[in-house]
Amino acid sequence: MNSSWGWRASFASLMLWLGVSLISSADTHNSAEPIKIVAGQYRGVLDSPTSGVLAEIHQLITAETGLSVNLDISPARRARHLFYSGEAVGSFAVFNAVKRPMRIIYSVPFLTLNRYLITAQGQPALRKLSELKGLRVGLVQGYIYNRLDMDLLADQGTTIHWSHDQEANLRMLSAGRVDAVIATPIECVMLAKQSRLPRPVYDLESPITQYEFVYAFHETDQGHTLQATFSAAIQRLEARNELQPLADQFKTTMNQSD
Repeated sequence: MNSSWGWRASFASLMLWLGVSLISSADTHNSAEPIKIVAGQYRGVLDSPTSGVLAEIHQLITAETGLSVNLDISPARRARHLFYSGEAVGSFAVFNAVKRPMRIIYSVPFLTLNRYLITAQGQPALRKLSELKGLRVGLVQGYIYNRLDMDLLADQGTTIHWSHDQEANLRMLSAGRVDAVIATPIECVMLAKQSRLPRPVYDLESPITQYEFVYAFHETDQGHTLQATFSAAIQRLEARNELQPLADQFKTTMNQSD
């Protein structure tokens, strides 16, 4: 009787141990699976997961988190779809404080991006929105302009022309159909070279708008955990001054004048 009870107790303990071991192994396996983060392609700074200064920044941050991450680079519209549909748990290098179609939480910022008033070659550089009074400015449909003072532009009689992309705006600028566009220097310089248009003019001391780059996550338990993990990693890197060299490189690249 006692022997039988002892055998059953030992067998039950063995089964419990095996069950716990299997669960632990499964948890370890699942936690090791890469998480998927998406980003829209930024020509010249994020051409692929391993090409461009933004890719280097992402690699530095994810290495600091200790997580296994797959970065998917897609056209901006597809990247947004992958994130909003839940196929990706996070989105890299997006602007914070932007109205979005679902509840989103953001990491602390890791970069800033400036946009400028871009004018045609041979025209004076413009430094303030008030200098657009009575003029025509080109913007791009789908771009984020939530920090652009649209009320001021309307009040001072600035006409806004919406184009489907920045190249169309630059062509209109060169043809004199708009007086300025609002953009980053790198996209205008690269597009001008590609399209054989005159190099545009801008003043690097006078940004018109400034945005912060962050990681975005879904407002879920997993999203909150990832937001805290990535924010802490960014803050540690900043405290050790390890992000600054890449941030300086990003700024130099975005503000290129060649």
